Amino acid sequence: AELTEAIHAKCELMGNQEGNVIKERTASLYNAQRKVKGLKQQIEQKDLQLSLNRSKISALEERISRLSSIEDEKDQHFVKLKKAQRNNEKFSSMIQEKTVEITELKAKLHDKAHVEEQLADATNKKEKSTDCDSALIPLL
Repeated sequence: AELTEAIHAKCELMGNQEGNVIKERTASLYNAQRKVKGLKQQIEQKDLQLSLNRSKISALEERISRLSSIEDEKDQHFVKLKKAQRNNEKFSSMIQEKTVEITELKAKLHDKAHVEEQLADATNKKEKSTDCDSALIPLL
């Protein structure tokens, strides 16, 4: 009977110890599962953050591309503006030269008209004097 009681006590002790080991393992397993769940959530958050960062990078690259094309367009317009300014200066000097030339031609035209007027007056005076001379000749 003592032996049976000793075996029984030993079995109960081993059962209690095994129960404690199972409880500890269950608690460890539960803690590990919670830890895995937390790590999975962290990974999901990091993946979400990576996805957001990728979309931000894509948007920034697109913006850089647009700004680059705008910059190129600006440079082209600047080149056109410089060319137009050079043409403007060239044409302004040409206009100035032609204005001087027109003024000179107007002065020459005025002088020519004046000479023609004097020539016409002289011709008229000569014709009048020739008419007078021819009118006098028959009287002689």
